[in-house]
Amino acid sequence: MKKKMVRIFAVSVIALGTLFVSCDKDTKKEDAAGKSAVTWTTSFEKAKKQATAKNREIFILFSGDDWVDSCIPFKQKILYTKEFAQQFGKKFVFLNIDFSQKEYALADVAEDASKKEKKAAEKIAAEYADKTVLAMTYNVRSYPAVYILTPEGYVISQLPVGETVPEYTDFADSLASVEETCVEFRKYSADLNKTSGVEKIAAIKALYENTLADCVTPLRPLVEEVAVLDPENKSGERGLFDLYQANFLSYDEAVSGGDVAEPFVNAVNLGNMNVEQQQNAWFTAAFMLAYSNSTDFDRMLEYLNNSYDLDPTGEHADTILNAIAVTKNMKEKMGAQ
Repeated sequence: MKKKMVRIFAVSVIALGTLFVSCDKDTKKEDAAGKSAVTWTTSFEKAKKQATAKNREIFILFSGDDWVDSCIPFKQKILYTKEFAQQFGKKFVFLNIDFSQKEYALADVAEDASKKEKKAAEKIAAEYADKTVLAMTYNVRSYPAVYILTPEGYVISQLPVGETVPEYTDFADSLASVEETCVEFRKYSADLNKTSGVEKIAAIKALYENTLADCVTPLRPLVEEVAVLDPENKSGERGLFDLYQANFLSYDEAVSGGDVAEPFVNAVNLGNMNVEQQQNAWFTAAFMLAYSNSTDFDRMLEYLNNSYDLDPTGEHADTILNAIAVTKNMKEKMGAQ
């Protein structure tokens, strides 16, 4: 009789080190794509430590070698070449987070499996969970995906790859063009490390404002720190960071099926926002309700009207009025059904 299999994870799972030719389980020079001319680590924490020690940025590759057609060719044609190693090998710490499905079976164990086998499967599942969180943190939407990070893990740039493997010179030019931005981000990091109290808030703001809009999640601990650094809002920046924090909290609510608008309402009620920030918060609260497929149109209209009333003649007034009209129209249509 066939053994009933216990699925540890209902998703693809990676077994670290299985394909890697190295005595260090977190380091590889060879995998399904062949031999690489540069050494790759598979540990995010190890990459950060190496980058700090060597004063380098992190080149992070998210891949799915055995289910995304372009991943292995991308490695073979560009990343694993001697030319790439000569041009960039001493400029970055290389990190590969691979979501190949070939190792998926290693997270499946029979019900009568030994404790050792179950423990190994649980370890694989835990490693995969960490990788999944990492991919979510960097908002990875397609594979392969390449980001350049500071040693702390803040996003400096995202490099385009796409479904078609780029020519070596095109990718190399894109990567080389990031070097100037790397210098700027080193300054942001240095400012964070040498400042404290209210002065540190300016450094956090500079880093946040120069980070790609869809890559700010790694900055969340810094955003949360602002309330501790400046409890009395002496910097005048608390309102802005309350709004940033509301965005993070709203995402949490969306994931858990909670109230996606409440974080913005709470942020306004903290009393730190200026008029424009309050207007933004009320509008975003309504938007998030609509985005979550809520049918609470009265609540949306309440928030939109709050937003409009704050500055009826401002530059955003027409946009808000249009949103109010659309919401009223949707309410009427739903009521007619």
